[in-house]
Amino acid sequence: MSFPSPRNSAFAPLDKQEHTHANTPAASPVAVPDKPAAAQSIETDPNRVLSIGEVAKLLGLSTRTLKLWEKTDPCFPKSFQMGTRARNWLYEDVQAYILEKAGRRKA
Repeated sequence: MSFPSPRNSAFAPLDKQEHTHANTPAASPVAVPDKPAAAQSIETDPNRVLSIGEVAKLLGLSTRTLKLWEKTDPCFPKSFQMGTRARNWLYEDVQAYILEKAGRRKA
């Protein structure tokens, strides 16, 4: 039994034009965002109240690590409660912490 050669036209790579069906429109190029999706979803209003999940996404941490940093790092912004359990932070405070750690803010 003989197997077809990879050079056989049945196995030859197709041109990009051949990948699209004649009745379907050509795919438009996908825009690549400059920032990660998580960072794009958080508004940059300095008075915006962030949840623990939003702060974790902004810093690229797990919520568990965020809680640990809150307890052990004296420079980490203090959270406040708007309800009975949820912890919240102001975007401005978290952004100041990031800039301080990056060495771009005068302490």
